[in-house]
Amino acid sequence: MQPSTQSEASIAALREVLSEKDAAGPPATPTWLVIRLIGWCWRALQERQRRKNVRDSLYELSERELTDIGITRAEIEHIAALRMLESLRDDPRYLGGVSRRGM
Repeated sequence: MQPSTQSEASIAALREVLSEKDAAGPPATPTWLVIRLIGWCWRALQERQRRKNVRDSLYELSERELTDIGITRAEIEHIAALRMLESLRDDPRYLGGVSRRGM
């Protein structure tokens, strides 16, 4: 083979490899990232369900029972939100949490 024929063959081989790579599409998302996203969504759904359960339980109480535990019906939504904030504060993955020493 002549040198120009070898370089043309090398260029043709590189073009073929590059076209196969382009045909494969963009690189895939890392598996750990997908798993982390699914875990985050699952925890968010669980927390939402816990808040709903707290809200539903408190709404089922009578005015007398609510007064006995020291809350009013108007405070139920606030209490459900506080429960979420407390769970975030206790979660070691939550970096913006308030330390318990400051409370």
